[in-house]
Amino acid sequence: MDTIRKERIVAVIHGNRFVREKIAQSLRDCATFSEVLIFPRLSTSTTELKIIRPGVLILDVTTQNDMADLRLASASFPHLSIVVWGLPLSEQSIIQYAKHGVAGYVTSEDSATQLVEAAEGAYRGELPNPKVAGMLNRYISNFRPRVSVKEPDVPDHSCHKLKPRGQSISSLTSRETDVIELISEGLSNKEIARILSVEISTVKNHVHSILTKFQVDRRYMAAAHYRSHDFRQASS
Repeated sequence: MDTIRKERIVAVIHGNRFVREKIAQSLRDCATFSEVLIFPRLSTSTTELKIIRPGVLILDVTTQNDMADLRLASASFPHLSIVVWGLPLSEQSIIQYAKHGVAGYVTSEDSATQLVEAAEGAYRGELPNPKVAGMLNRYISNFRPRVSVKEPDVPDHSCHKLKPRGQSISSLTSRETDVIELISEGLSNKEIARILSVEISTVKNHVHSILTKFQVDRRYMAAAHYRSHDFRQASS
């Protein structure tokens, strides 16, 4: 199995067989993923998943062990794009999951189409839906330095992933600034390339440079950092 194929695999973790089969079928109908795999529990599937190396993991968070599973996924697969399914759409819940590097959010009331869109967006590193992105933006905009208290049994690398800690906005080139502004508006790489009249590969290079400078690993984190800086500049 080659690397590209591995990256285009999505794994679904859900305890209900009917639900996970339904989710899997919706994902198989889209062209983004080459293979969809289903598992009843994460705790008994980590070894197999490390071999398969999926690009996206859809994790059921309606169980009592949701945070334990999320910590396990974050620790076992640090470069995996995680989409949580079944969470309440509240700012407290969103921030709690975002601290563990979650890339996509789907409520139990969302449609199958919205779930597929969340998985595809997470795979491409795009912003979550506008409501979730707004919550994350507000969190980072209001962020103030404080004493960090380590949560028990939480790996150090998974804590406070939302806190931007890289270079300032001024380190961006003029073209990178154009790109991050469009990312902040929720545009995809393809849409940005069309607007700026450049190749998609060029946009990807700019995105990679922006993430590196901001020292974040998600587009929405970079966008939130940029918006936070822009807000402070406008208020000063």
